[in-house]
Amino acid sequence: HCLERFGQQGRGHQCSVLTVRGWGGAVEKAIYVITWVAWLQAHGAELPMLLSDSPLTGVFYAIYGALDLVFAVFFALICWRSVRD
Repeated sequence: HCLERFGQQGRGHQCSVLTVRGWGGAVEKAIYVITWVAWLQAHGAELPMLLSDSPLTGVFYAIYGALDLVFAVFFALICWRSVRD
């Protein structure tokens, strides 16, 4: 396991550092998703107006949190697999 090699020189140390960074990335993306959901709850009614006034801005606000969710899951899966192996 990756965590069993923690503290050893070489690949084990790299593996643990990458795992910690990966979990940090997953948590960061999860925070972005939570913030996006809160924004949608507070401003979701304004989204159609944003889409008609500025399509690029509207699309950004409509999808950026969903993309962060995909990346959060991706980072978590990669880290989980590295810890498991």
